[in-house]
Amino acid sequence: MRYSIQLCSIILMFAFRLSAQTILTEPFDYPVRDSLDGMGGWTSQKVIKSKVAIVAPGLSFTGYAAGGTANAVRFANVDNGDLCWKTFTKIDSGNVYLSFLLRVDSLTPSAVYGYNIALDEAGGSTNVNLRATVGRQTDSTFLFGISKNSGVVFGKTVRKVKQTYLIVLRYQFVAGASNDTARMYVFTAPMPASEPAKTDTLTGAGSDAASIGEIWLSNSFAQSGLKGSRVTLDEVRLGRTWESLTVQQGSTLMTEDFYFNAGDTLRGKNGWIVYYEGTPVPVDSTGLSFTGYHGSGMGRSIRLVGGSGGQTLVKTFPYTTDSTFFLSCMVNVAGSSAADGFFISMTNDPGGSYRVPVYAKITAGKLQFGIRATLSGPIVYDTTGYVPGVTYVLLVRYRIVPGASNDEASLFVFGGAIPASEPPRTSVGPLIMPNDNINVMGVALNTGAFQAGSGLNGATIRVDGIRITTLPWRSGLTAAPVRRNNTVPEQLTLDQNYPNPFNPSTSIRFSITAKAASSLRVFDMVGREVGVLVDGMLEPGEYSVRFDGSGLASGIYLARLQSGHAVEVRKMMLLK
Repeated sequence: MRYSIQLCSIILMFAFRLSAQTILTEPFDYPVRDSLDGMGGWTSQKVIKSKVAIVAPGLSFTGYAAGGTANAVRFANVDNGDLCWKTFTKIDSGNVYLSFLLRVDSLTPSAVYGYNIALDEAGGSTNVNLRATVGRQTDSTFLFGISKNSGVVFGKTVRKVKQTYLIVLRYQFVAGASNDTARMYVFTAPMPASEPAKTDTLTGAGSDAASIGEIWLSNSFAQSGLKGSRVTLDEVRLGRTWESLTVQQGSTLMTEDFYFNAGDTLRGKNGWIVYYEGTPVPVDSTGLSFTGYHGSGMGRSIRLVGGSGGQTLVKTFPYTTDSTFFLSCMVNVAGSSAADGFFISMTNDPGGSYRVPVYAKITAGKLQFGIRATLSGPIVYDTTGYVPGVTYVLLVRYRIVPGASNDEASLFVFGGAIPASEPPRTSVGPLIMPNDNINVMGVALNTGAFQAGSGLNGATIRVDGIRITTLPWRSGLTAAPVRRNNTVPEQLTLDQNYPNPFNPSTSIRFSITAKAASSLRVFDMVGREVGVLVDGMLEPGEYSVRFDGSGLASGIYLARLQSGHAVEVRKMMLLK
């Protein structure tokens, strides 16, 4: 049986999808090498003498994207070097926003001005319609400028080498001829939630673009103005709205550590809805632990009994256009024999098209994990045999590949230390995804629905520490939106959420002084409960949880922490 709340969830997710309108994100989460060519959909002119290089570490900027967690690209700006470009769906109306981190590392005495990043028309034009330009003042200072297929208009603020700046460019299509506008904003502090009224520089000079459909990274390709000056660039984002540049900051889209009372069911808690009815799925009395996984030992786990006809539960997360994202969790499968069955999966809308369901089976005392692209595809198992009753970390990597029916999904299984970088060999895959023109936006837990016969009958599956993240490999596996400090705080505290205002998610830190029944709930200003983040028995310590407001309207919300009889309340502002 389906519930009306599902329809509301679908509508809210669709509204969020329209408001965000993120087109492209690029954190340069690739291995260090001398050329970006061929990585993540980037193509180059293959000019050998001066390539666009991938370097470590990445750039950092407080409050923007996931800066510093991956790598960056560097331009040596030797005259007439290489050019890398990446295409996206053509845009010919409204606004296009481009944001990125940029640091000028050095300026040569002979440098004048030049650009390293630009937007161009779709279809292979060379008009270079929107350019972010660096203009040398001295060996240690410069100006930022912008051009719209014409001369450069520079800002008046003098900038310094070896400092990281957040740059936002906006191209606005305006009806008529030669009247589109280009704007530039430069930030040294966190990016504001809404577009400022004042720009750093503005121009309308030059012919209009017929469309925008390519992003360029130019290592002084067909130009010589920067003459050997070094520039580092990172964390590129492209969107249709200002908000699309700030959405999903931190890039952790969902966490679940089951901070509920033992024996509780998941229905209605922290965003979980029942898609198919069946035996309720209970919260177990203990959680799972795995050294090095930051979802380890935090809350409790849930217990799925194979073949029991249990409920199918779905929880949604914000839509992302990042090229790679990960689903990870801890799992413990106990039993001596169990038939094929899946217990966790991605899905597009609640109860919609299932993607990359994760399977388990136990044969002759040997546990195996596998995946399939969809519920109609073949199940591909890891050839490694695992031990039932032992906790493992499973990670599904979903990689969006340009074109039709060619997205990739892979499974990694870890029984020991999680490697610091992505292993070259997967446990299963990559599998090619058919019909990949859907948006993955949910996680499903399953023991009863969609199983062939008595799937997983004979097995008990405990799942804990679920994460959906677009963060790079190591950060995504070990970043802990919910974590506990073992020191005992002196008093109950509820810190102000950060960031605040936020869109769509924010972190809330709090501390508990003694073991007690505790809850952290979010209410709107008329007293309606809109979120349950924690509800259960907590040990003393410091915690941090993440609140996702993607399905809520802009406004003031109240975070209410209760531990025993003590209560703390904080106001939070959601600003879309």
